[in-house]
Amino acid sequence: MKIRLNIFFIASILLCAAAISGENNESTEDSNTGESSLYYTAGRTSGRQMPDGTLVKNLSGGVKARHLDAFLEAEEGEYISNPSEIRFYGAASFKDSLRSLFADTLIYHETNLEAFAIGNVTVIESGRLLFADRVRYLKDLRYIEAHGNVVIEDDSTSSSIRGIKAVFNDSTGHGLIIGKPYLRKEEDGSIMTATCADTLEILEEERLIRLWRDVAVTKDSLTMTCADTLEIFENEKIVKLWNNVIAIQGGLETSSERAVFADSTSTLTLTGNPELTYSISETRDEAPSRLSTKSIISGDTINIQIKDRKFIGADVIGSAVSTTISTDTTGTLFDKSLIESKDMSLVTYNDVISRISAEGTARSYYHRNEKKDNMKFVNSASGDTLTFFFAGGKISEMRIFGFGGGLGKGKYYGYEPLETLADSSDSEIREVAKPL
Repeated sequence: MKIRLNIFFIASILLCAAAISGENNESTEDSNTGESSLYYTAGRTSGRQMPDGTLVKNLSGGVKARHLDAFLEAEEGEYISNPSEIRFYGAASFKDSLRSLFADTLIYHETNLEAFAIGNVTVIESGRLLFADRVRYLKDLRYIEAHGNVVIEDDSTSSSIRGIKAVFNDSTGHGLIIGKPYLRKEEDGSIMTATCADTLEILEEERLIRLWRDVAVTKDSLTMTCADTLEIFENEKIVKLWNNVIAIQGGLETSSERAVFADSTSTLTLTGNPELTYSISETRDEAPSRLSTKSIISGDTINIQIKDRKFIGADVIGSAVSTTISTDTTGTLFDKSLIESKDMSLVTYNDVISRISAEGTARSYYHRNEKKDNMKFVNSASGDTLTFFFAGGKISEMRIFGFGGGLGKGKYYGYEPLETLADSSDSEIREVAKPL
């Protein structure tokens, strides 16, 4: 009797195990016949019942699963009944009506419609590719969170973005790229890149991109940096920068508190203590050595025009001032010029200033020190408009137009001893002779 009971007990265990290994080759439970159930098939299955009643199944020989509009597939897998979770290993994929995920490992939770993709992850959706080390996807909320070596390629905007972490919410059209983000955008053969130390934010409905902290933007040969925030408005093709903004192209450099680059009009607008700086190294017959010349142009607002990816000119609006200083190799001042006016416009050619027009009660001063015999050369001019023509970075001609409805005026002083100029009662001469 005892032997018969043992045989019967062993036979019962074998029958139960056989039932467990084969019962769910099509669905997670016998009752899961509705469309809302997680349904799967596998070439081979084996399973075990855990002490808490959880059913664990090993799936191999090609695994396929379906849940609502989602389809999952892999080489091998594992199903855990409590909570209802299925794991896919080897060439794993997840596809629904919005996107497809591919990874080395994929974990899907039936209850909250959540998928985890781990290892060499690729996410494909309409016009966009995402690559990362790990991705969390909440299907019902249309939410994606990507970690590690994140790269996003967007064909619809001809752009790519990189970062350490990315978060996207399709229902709100909001996205964040965190951890030294990098943006590259190509349009009409022109390439723009943007980097920052903190966060890149994407607002899809507004077609707006923001970057925070230590931002650097490069568009062809134009480089712009700022310490705070950058905004890219894709619809208007506008880039805005805040706080300690610097833009560099060739020998021209700008600085301001705020800057706006309008791609549609190829205009860079600087506000908040804006300055345009131009530096060259030159030789002159009358100079004792090679000269370093630096021009600083400032005003209330500076609008810089760009054509064929180069500065071609600038308009300075309000309180315009242009100061140019040349020093020799010993650091000694050789000459200095000053132009003041209400507004000012500049034209450049081959990254060199070719013309400056000062408009609105314009004044100019120019003086030069001569080491020999301690002599100074000075001239001054004023008028409604002063126009300066340059050749090789040097003034070649000046024209004066009107002054209060009459003719402009100019004063020219040849080489005179410094003490003679210092004794002059002319206030303009005294001002121009002030120490730097």
